[in-house]
Amino acid sequence: MLEALLLRESVSLVEELLDRIREDPAEITPHRFVRSTYLATVRRPLVSALVTGDAELLGRLMDSAVRSKQLLANERFVTVLTRNGLLRSDIDHLGYAMQATSAGFYLIDNLATRQPELALDLEARADAFAHTIRHAFEPPGEPDPGALKAAATELGTVLEELVATYRAWIYSAGPGRPPG
Repeated sequence: MLEALLLRESVSLVEELLDRIREDPAEITPHRFVRSTYLATVRRPLVSALVTGDAELLGRLMDSAVRSKQLLANERFVTVLTRNGLLRSDIDHLGYAMQATSAGFYLIDNLATRQPELALDLEARADAFAHTIRHAFEPPGEPDPGALKAAATELGTVLEELVATYRAWIYSAGPGRPPG
């Protein structure tokens, strides 16, 4: 039941990101996309709790087909953005490096509650995250508009597939039936 609620929130989050990409293909640039994702996640307490450490719930979802689809979507994200020149291609283990960086930005919020000197307002945290992604993982200069459009189209499809997977899980998993 909690998993279904979480996935409904995830559908809402991904649809919000899709709307932003459809409105402006430049939203797919990594620094803008992670900023939007961070803000959308942190504004959804249930999703935020999962991302920042509900190991039991995360474990149940990790074993599901949903998690497999999420991992595939993350992998495709890096592949598509690199192929379109929106991520640097000279970084070994780029996906890992980006995920480790992202995890740090989500997890530092837990530390900030115990260490006030780490506390920043939400927009400042999102800006710091975007700045880090921009300067660590994106090539210098402005992206090619054609590459932005191509990446936005392809990754829009990836996100639509992820929403479809979430919905299939929500509506196929009922009381007493295992998900995925």
